[in-house]
Amino acid sequence: MERGEIRSLSKIYSRCTYASTNQRKEKTMKRKNISEENLIQYLTEILELEGEISLKEFKTRIPKAFNLTDYDKKISKTRPSEMMYEQRCRNLNCHRNFPKNMISYENQIFKRR
Repeated sequence: MERGEIRSLSKIYSRCTYASTNQRKEKTMKRKNISEENLIQYLTEILELEGEISLKEFKTRIPKAFNLTDYDKKISKTRPSEMMYEQRCRNLNCHRNFPKNMISYENQIFKRR
């Protein structure tokens, strides 16, 4: 291989690397933070199968069930002992956004009605 050919291959390689890096960034940017709606849907599915789940157990299952974003894993400013996704789990009860005719929450346990 001649010197000119090596430079050309090097330029092609660097463009490919740049493109694949940008594609990874775009995929990461397209991921959305977990929402209370996502959590409620998942909670409903668990309750249909199991009947009840503690808030603590529910929070431990979230990272296994969802592809969390960096923001989801970020420490909450208002609750420094929790990550953002954990705060949203706790908010399910605070905001009472779950369907009350299907789910009850008492003593940190979600139950199917």
